[in-house]
Amino acid sequence: MNEATVDRQIASTESETARAWPGWLACFVVALALYAATANRGPQWQDSGDHILRVVTGESGNPLGLALIHPLHHWLCRFAAALNLLEPAFAVTLVSALAAAFAVANVYGCVLTLTSDRLVAAFAAISLAIANTFWKLATVTEVNTLTAALLSAECWCLIAFIKSRPIDNRQPTIDNLPSWIRGGACPGRAGVPSWLRFASPSCFSAFLGMFLFNGLGLANHNLALLTTPLLAVVALIALRNRWVSARQLFLAAAVWSIGSLPYTGLVVSEAMRSGDLPATIHSALYGNSYEKDVLNASISGSRLLMNVAFISLNFPNLLLPAAVFGFFAARRIGVAPLARRALLAALILHALFALRYPVADQHYFFLPMYVLLVIFGGVGFAAWRALADLSRGRNEVPARREPARPNPRREQEQADSLHPSQGGIKGGSHPNPERERRAGAPPLLKSQISNLKSEISNLKSQRGVDFSTSSPRRDRIMMASAILLALTPLLYAFTPALARRFDVLRFIERHKPYRDDYVYLFTPWSVVERSAERMSREAVDLAADNGIIIVEDRMAEFAVRYRVIRDGKTAIEITREMEPKDFVRAVEEGRPIVLVPRSVDKPITLPLAGSWRRMGDLYILNP
Repeated sequence: MNEATVDRQIASTESETARAWPGWLACFVVALALYAATANRGPQWQDSGDHILRVVTGESGNPLGLALIHPLHHWLCRFAAALNLLEPAFAVTLVSALAAAFAVANVYGCVLTLTSDRLVAAFAAISLAIANTFWKLATVTEVNTLTAALLSAECWCLIAFIKSRPIDNRQPTIDNLPSWIRGGACPGRAGVPSWLRFASPSCFSAFLGMFLFNGLGLANHNLALLTTPLLAVVALIALRNRWVSARQLFLAAAVWSIGSLPYTGLVVSEAMRSGDLPATIHSALYGNSYEKDVLNASISGSRLLMNVAFISLNFPNLLLPAAVFGFFAARRIGVAPLARRALLAALILHALFALRYPVADQHYFFLPMYVLLVIFGGVGFAAWRALADLSRGRNEVPARREPARPNPRREQEQADSLHPSQGGIKGGSHPNPERERRAGAPPLLKSQISNLKSEISNLKSQRGVDFSTSSPRRDRIMMASAILLALTPLLYAFTPALARRFDVLRFIERHKPYRDDYVYLFTPWSVVERSAERMSREAVDLAADNGIIIVEDRMAEFAVRYRVIRDGKTAIEITREMEPKDFVRAVEEGRPIVLVPRSVDKPITLPLAGSWRRMGDLYILNP
């Protein structure tokens, strides 16, 4: 392959990357504005409350094990709270909103790089942005949106690397590099070491980027380990095909190690402190009590139906059909086989893990699966748009192909066939006027027709799918997609009432103080769900300055402790249960005793003196 062809490939890839940034920025800004406007402002239930409390108290550890520390997310939240610009709970929640906005924008970049179609890239980004669970987790304090942001960045780098690789399968040399690396506009880069040479800067950045973001993903959550083997396989394929060298592969491994250092460094430190390596590895992989759940290999029918219901709730539009179509149509719009297989393998791995992970907040772990589904959905939208070619009488949707390579032998055979006088016609080396007369066209005209067909064939082989023209069929599909996307938030507004009408939470409703489980579970804009804040504020107010608050539910305790710290009422005692002698002593001392029940109508703690008097959804001891 000559230098001009390589330069054209490099220029094309880098041009597409440059074209992605305006749309990427628009998606990021709009998504961040949406999530910030609808984010929860105060203390929260469950793990969200735990994250907030650990940030406020400065506690980086977690009694449930190393796997639940999530150091990258924790330190980002510590930084946000340290700015002291907002209420700490709100500042920490905005980290989730920021990560979610990055994920939405990265999905736009992924789909645009795969399809070169801004419209379908925008459709894919919007589909993820307003997915119910994704939107919900973007407005509370959770690590899942940061997981999605890093996974989407990893996928974008993977796609860009495969697309910008050397198309002649040769290890690039210094001659392949743009002029600003060879010397030219940037003389300081003229002496690039041979082991750092890539086909283009974008190829180099993408190769290192996919390992960096996977390492950072591990520093945030163990889910990143699911795609680490896939990156290793892609890297080995690249090494075998001489897209990268062994030293470049070593550099990528070093970058991965640096990215994962916040977690791997923590694991090494704990192993050295405890001296028990097996126990440390167990804690790093499973925590102290989640091994059975992580290794679970079965799924019940009821859980499977619930999973299907959550997935359908997140995409009540054409995204799922588009994703299924994208699985099969990716090849026809020019998606590289390696990229297609790597993304599909990542989707399968994340789906297999999440769908059989039997924890209470199982649907939170669907976010990586949703990111990959949306990418394939974007590919499906692009393929649907390409079907407009069928309505113009073509037999198949043409694929985006690499430029046809020269074939001297075939060209010589074609030239011989066009000049029979030179011995190109099989069976004789001399012209045959009678045969030419029966052919019905003079040799010159035949030559012109053959040349025209050859030109048309070359143009067809070099062009991609034309997305610039419109057709009624394509317009109808995209219009239906736009309408359903616009109606999705409206559906979410009515979902709690519909779910309550059919009593869908009959067996799992928790009845926590002031919390409407239907709103809590099905409404993605968490700004309207302030039950944890109300519960904690009323409990602290009832306890006065030196009271005792009994919190039966550990998932509610975080919010109460946060409110005590923020109100400066350090004399208030918070406990899960009280010894009888301590209970009696508190009554004798006249200290207020407040009960935050696990279930509003069924308090578990029995009063050892006096009786409970209900105050809203809480209880206070009436001596």
